[in-house]
Amino acid sequence: MLMRRVSLSVAILAALTLTATAQQEQQRTDNRNTAPLLLERNAQYKVPAFKEGLELPVIRMTWRNDRDAQQVIDAAEAAITLMLDGDHSEKMDAALKEVLYGDEAGTWARVSAAPQILVRYDADFDEIRLINKEIDVIREPLGRISVDEAVARANKVIDALSEQRILNRRLYSNAAIQIGYRRVGSGSRKAQPGRSQILEYRVTYRPRIEGVELANAGVRVGVMANGQIGSMRFGGVTPLVKFTDNKVEPEEDGKRLPVVIDPNRLTKRFYRTLSANVSPQVAWSRVMYAMPDGERSALLEPMLVVSFSEGTTTNKGQRVSSRRRILGFSLVDEKAKPFDFTAPTPVKSDEPTRSK
Repeated sequence: MLMRRVSLSVAILAALTLTATAQQEQQRTDNRNTAPLLLERNAQYKVPAFKEGLELPVIRMTWRNDRDAQQVIDAAEAAITLMLDGDHSEKMDAALKEVLYGDEAGTWARVSAAPQILVRYDADFDEIRLINKEIDVIREPLGRISVDEAVARANKVIDALSEQRILNRRLYSNAAIQIGYRRVGSGSRKAQPGRSQILEYRVTYRPRIEGVELANAGVRVGVMANGQIGSMRFGGVTPLVKFTDNKVEPEEDGKRLPVVIDPNRLTKRFYRTLSANVSPQVAWSRVMYAMPDGERSALLEPMLVVSFSEGTTTNKGQRVSSRRRILGFSLVDEKAKPFDFTAPTPVKSDEPTRSK
């Protein structure tokens, strides 16, 4: 099936229990809170400290564009069946062959055997996207499940796709989870902030290899407020690795190297790269494998990747922020210069407009 090696971004619910203090639960259910929520798929998993001396794999990653057509069709069909709660048409295989490999290949197309579903397969990035337009256009919540219930529903999707070997279970067993939200709210004539309600939880799974996240692979499951699956997105790079009982063995020209500079020291190095008059606004920093822009295949080291903008003050005292930058600092090569992942020009998305 599609992405057997790489756990792309599902049938039994994993034994996962998410707990929260009363204060955390209040923050989760407060409709005014818009900050993403970070969780662990495996509540017992502890991310390694990446201390000096710890050996980590250096891995070749590749954007596969040689998938067998039937593998892609089978993967999309399995995902659509999950989105439709098990409903399945005998004509689905032929319908997907037409939209994924016919005249509309590479674009968003409606599936004739399930006309509420829009699908797109991007062969260059080995990625499938699905949207249920019938429920995506709804402008008010049809229910109010909790964030824990949304994650449980998304976990069932991951488990079902893993069971069918569309995803690689080993990559997602200890995945990082990030919860985003699509909301609807009411305004105020008095310019007072209004309350909003959650239309959709966007549950993103970031796979890991020995604690290091893959920046260019993952799964996003859109769970509507009534528990229905409204959208899915999975795909990305394939890591050329072999899983053993306790660790990963790199294939081809991959290898294992010790950490020579830990993330705390790298954070200090990051600040030293900035000009004296710059104060950075850091959006996030994580240890990751990240593909350079424009590369189809690359041997990747684990890096501390920092996303930030540069803040400066003009002569008139005005605060100015630069566009977002992303720098990577190698954990296994102390002499390596910081790598700038920032694309020179933004890439325009052709994803259909989603309701707000």
